[in-house]
Amino acid sequence: MRFSTTFLILANAMLTAACGGAIDGEAELEESVSTEQAALTIPFFTSSDDSWDDRFFVSWHGCPPATPYVVGLGFEGLNSGINDAYFSRTSSDQWDTIVTVRTPSRIEGLGVQAICSNAKPIRRTVTASDGDATSTCLSTEVAIGGGATCDNTDAFLYRTRPNPDVAESTPTGWRAACSQGAVTTYAMCRDKNDQFDFTDCKTERVNGTGNVTVLCDSGYQAISGGGFCGNGALEEVMTKELFGGIHAECRSSTAAIHGYAVCCRM
Repeated sequence: MRFSTTFLILANAMLTAACGGAIDGEAELEESVSTEQAALTIPFFTSSDDSWDDRFFVSWHGCPPATPYVVGLGFEGLNSGINDAYFSRTSSDQWDTIVTVRTPSRIEGLGVQAICSNAKPIRRTVTASDGDATSTCLSTEVAIGGGATCDNTDAFLYRTRPNPDVAESTPTGWRAACSQGAVTTYAMCRDKNDQFDFTDCKTERVNGTGNVTVLCDSGYQAISGGGFCGNGALEEVMTKELFGGIHAECRSSTAAIHGYAVCCRM
């Protein structure tokens, strides 16, 4: 029997859920799969008084020891666009364990989400001077998350999403775009065939106005999410409770929006 456990931590509240599925094979295979099984957590941290270079920012790190690697992120800015939403590490020889989100100016508050796993991701990075870049995983990999930084401190992200953006497609990379200046796009990639929970992942997409909620099919969980605002800044992309989907929102309530969830069978 193949089991995984997921956790959602919001402030002082914690909800837990377990799901399982059987695989064919001998006991040795079942035991090894169970041992390597990916577990996911969503820690959530909100701050209202951090600043850096006259901008508002929150850095979060400290994934639980059992799930120490960041594979996805979320952000929630109050009445503001997002300038950066990216992954980093404390030293060059470590895996990504930090999520940083920044806004072009100080705002009332900012929420940060880190999706943590015991599966080490491979971060693939591309920079483009024209403000629109796609980072692509290898053919043997799937993109389970992504993020971006805008080089211009006055710019905002209006696109950060899995690539391709077609519903039911397998995410093979991550695309991001800034309102001005250069952009650096990060794709968090995993091998599709290494016995973790990322062997069957697909993109779900919903179009709307102002804000949308994107839900995963039964048996799938939202590992990460993204959004595109047709004529304005992204204000929020957050994974919902129990990994059921994501919510995406533009700063303008009248902007055309596309919301995306990377959903993996668990």
